[in-house]
Amino acid sequence: MTVKQLLVSVLGAMAFAGSANAALLSSTTTGAGNVVTDYSTGSQVSFDLDLAQLSHTSLTYTVEAADLANPYLSFNALVRNLSGSALHGFALYLDGIAFGPANGSVTPAFGSVGTVTRTDGKLAITFSAPEYAELHIGNPVLEADKFDWQLATAGLAVGDRFVITSAVPEPGNLTLMLAGMGACAMLRRRRK
Repeated sequence: MTVKQLLVSVLGAMAFAGSANAALLSSTTTGAGNVVTDYSTGSQVSFDLDLAQLSHTSLTYTVEAADLANPYLSFNALVRNLSGSALHGFALYLDGIAFGPANGSVTPAFGSVGTVTRTDGKLAITFSAPEYAELHIGNPVLEADKFDWQLATAGLAVGDRFVITSAVPEPGNLTLMLAGMGACAMLRRRRK
């Protein structure tokens, strides 16, 4: 085999392997200065989000055949707070896909997690002590005893799109959300 044939074979194998990637990030909408770096592979959706401004960011993914090999995609994200402002809460909204049944980890660098609330289409995190540096959703840095979240692929087909939108609640909205959760807890206690 000549060097040229070997090179063509290697490049062909790399091209074929590259086409088996997981959900393909097809577009992003970010606030000024916010940056997304996508690391999605195999059956995993993974990205870093650098927040220069505490504004929303939307990531649109296109489903590929490899994503449908398992009932769930593994999901993690590393969110860096570069704004210099306190992060009192953080939320992820899903459109076109839902969270799977297992909860993953939420790990702030310096703050303290107050509550983590998950529905099929939303993950809401509040901090009892604000986060100024970074937040790990799932296990983006492969720490022991930390777990990725799951995204359910049921009902999806190759070519379908789903959107993950991050949002940072304003402190006033956070206060309202905490008051609402407190009222729900009081009603629940009263019923018992």
